[in-house]
Amino acid sequence: MIRLFEGFTLLVALMLAAVSPAKPQSGVPVTIITVGDSLITSYGIDDPTQMYRALMEQALVDKGHQVSVVDVGFRRTSQSGLEWLQSAEGAKLLAETTNAAAVVELGNNDCTAKMSIDQTRDNLDQMLTAFAAAEIPVLLVGTVALPHCGPQYVTEFGQIFPDLTARHQVLLYPDFLTGISGQMEYFRFDKEHPNAEGMVIIVGEMLPSVEALIAQIDME
Repeated sequence: MIRLFEGFTLLVALMLAAVSPAKPQSGVPVTIITVGDSLITSYGIDDPTQMYRALMEQALVDKGHQVSVVDVGFRRTSQSGLEWLQSAEGAKLLAETTNAAAVVELGNNDCTAKMSIDQTRDNLDQMLTAFAAAEIPVLLVGTVALPHCGPQYVTEFGQIFPDLTARHQVLLYPDFLTGISGQMEYFRFDKEHPNAEGMVIIVGEMLPSVEALIAQIDME
């Protein structure tokens, strides 16, 4: 398939390559950049201290990591995430951040936005390529496609994440909702977004994977 946004990926890679990527430095805090949709931006949770960003940062600090978690804001689809990465704001953040890693959780809304599986795969592929150009390791977080998308879409969507992690050699966390899937007491009334109690469980489940991501910075 001809990639619709191939030229944009090349542009981002050139922009980032033009700035010498910051190498890990001892004693410098790690920055975890989260790029995602309403799941990771904690839609419906009003208390900032109970949102994913704050909970994950505190969990990492409690484990002895000197770390800051940066939420770049709601990105509805994989395309909007790619557009942020291609923007001046995104390129500047990646080029200037020292000891950085990224958590990418996107794609769950693509079906509702009438985007094809190929478009989702291509958008995420380009994002991983851009992060690689900036020498920023990634934890790719999968999700389960919404049932209304149909069984074939659900199956094909689920394969995107292991395929891309194998291709780009990044870490995979298969499902953002691990630990609470099917347990409605941990969801808001919409039955799609975690409540505060559910987010605590999600962060606890994902914590070892984020620590493994931080370890990748140390190995570079």
